[in-house]
Amino acid sequence: MQLTLGQAMLIYQRAIDKTADAGEGCTWWEEVRGELEAVIAAPNTAAAAALIAWWHQVWKDVGDTPARAAGRIRRHAASVLGK
Repeated sequence: MQLTLGQAMLIYQRAIDKTADAGEGCTWWEEVRGELEAVIAAPNTAAAAALIAWWHQVWKDVGDTPARAAGRIRRHAASVLGK
């Protein structure tokens, strides 16, 4: 499954960072899109969390975990993609 750049931006903004926008740059968004596609395609939330564990070196400092973030990504993706 391939996300459009617009879908990837919307999912990321809803699930991870509402302040992220086109100003991040095309290359950054392309990388994020690829990672979101992998998280969505993962067989379960634990596998999805392992894919994004590196995103934030300080998950605890921001009061989040890779598993919670992966769950949000998967839920928002289902909503955005109408699944």
